[in-house]
Amino acid sequence: MVDGNCTYCSGASYKGPFLAGYRHGLGVFHRSNGDIFTGTLTFDNQFGFGRYQRADGTVYDGQFREGWEDGQGRISYSGTSYEGEEEHGWHYVNYSWALQPLVVYSKADYFGQVLHGQPEGIGHLVYENNGPVLMGNFSEGVYIDRK
Repeated sequence: MVDGNCTYCSGASYKGPFLAGYRHGLGVFHRSNGDIFTGTLTFDNQFGFGRYQRADGTVYDGQFREGWEDGQGRISYSGTSYEGEEEHGWHYVNYSWALQPLVVYSKADYFGQVLHGQPEGIGHLVYENNGPVLMGNFSEGVYIDRK
């Protein structure tokens, strides 16, 4: 392996080790869209533990496999965070979801299916301090109906 720096035609850049022309080892990869990955790469793919910071402020700290968020991790954005299991970049059940302040209730726990960082599918949302419980179907983060 050899350490190096590389700037690509797209504007992306990488600083870290290379093996046979591949990004391979602990490094930092800046994508042309503003996303930054810091962690281990294996033959150009994120693998093992790392941090992926998206240009929109979303941050994922956790395990990667074959270039995907895969395994235990935590994703945070806009005051909301999830800790749980990832599989090929999809969030799975049993997340504790701390919401941004609401009108009456300032915190809730969401347990259920999640897609692209939002409740999607069957789940339930339980507000703190004996607040309401919403059980049923969610679409794009919005409660739509009972099961």
